[in-house]
Amino acid sequence: MCKTYDLYITNGRFGAGDFTFINQNGASVIDFFIVSKHLLTNTISFQVLSATESCHLPISLVIDGQCYIPRPQEDTADTITYKYHLNRDKYLRLISESILKGCFDKVDDLINISTDVDSVIDELEKGILQRSEQFKKVIKPGKSDRRSKPWYDIECKTTKAKSRKLLQIFRTSRTVNNLNKYIECKNQYKNLCKQKRQTYHKEYAAKLEQTVKDSKCFLEGNN
Repeated sequence: MCKTYDLYITNGRFGAGDFTFINQNGASVIDFFIVSKHLLTNTISFQVLSATESCHLPISLVIDGQCYIPRPQEDTADTITYKYHLNRDKYLRLISESILKGCFDKVDDLINISTDVDSVIDELEKGILQRSEQFKKVIKPGKSDRRSKPWYDIECKTTKAKSRKLLQIFRTSRTVNNLNKYIECKNQYKNLCKQKRQTYHKEYAAKLEQTVKDSKCFLEGNN
């Protein structure tokens, strides 16, 4: 596809060719940015960022060029943000059924008549978003992340910092030993957060139950 439409993968072409996927089985490059040849005349900066929340590392692409993007007039505080909660098997089944029903036939038609790649991608994106509508959920503005949870304590923060440090060491050395150290620490962090969360909710439920019992005793004692 890249060869047909004169597209270029930025990984390794601009900046270091770092791994984008790391798990217990190893490391590889499976996440890409792809640009058209017209953008190659611009100054392009590509980076693989450090993050331990997923096996996939975030990638960043900065293109230094002149482009006018009008600012939205509405108040950004009222902007609704969406997130897609996808069940893999259910989603793949839905996409497969949609293809059989001809929901993506227009994409094939555009490819067959040699339409420009932007139109093909726009139509494909439109079809995928329409099929994914049932998985879309609203994220409330100001919704807190894990780090603001009451159970997320100094032990969680320290373990996360250690995990990020080990990730940096592996990305520099690329040795199996350092990979195993990073994966072990990352799993330790995930299990620690799970344990802290479960313990907090159990204690909270116990306190709530005791409060209900105390209320009943108080009411019975005054009857």
